[in-house]
Amino acid sequence: MTDQGGKQLTVATPLDRVWAALTGPAAPGAWVGGAGGVAFDRRVGGAYQVFGGAPAGVLRSLRYPAELEYAWRPDEWEPERPDSVVRWACAPDGDRPTVCPAQLGYPNEAERDRYADDWDRYWLEPLQVWLEAEVVEEA
Repeated sequence: MTDQGGKQLTVATPLDRVWAALTGPAAPGAWVGGAGGVAFDRRVGGAYQVFGGAPAGVLRSLRYPAELEYAWRPDEWEPERPDSVVRWACAPDGDRPTVCPAQLGYPNEAERDRYADDWDRYWLEPLQVWLEAEVVEEA
């Protein structure tokens, strides 16, 4: 297994607003790039789906305002492969909090490399644009 880390986003908005963008009732479906939307049951053990249901997973941890973690499984992975884990870590830094997503447990380097650019295109860039342009509905 291999991991994808090292991504980070620093934004000029309060940490509570970042947390609401990741976990609030109107988010992340309002900002995630790509078609199909997001279904997100914000309870540990609740279902999480993006892009119309694939990938899908289960919420594993929700620790305000520092960490969001969920299982992640694209539909093309073989059933015997274990889920990977996506972890969003949020850290205060004055009025510019930092968000650091990581994906742990890719089955191999080829899968990790295949999804590397998607973090920016579908997640971090849309999150930054949305945080800087919209009022986030609080959780």
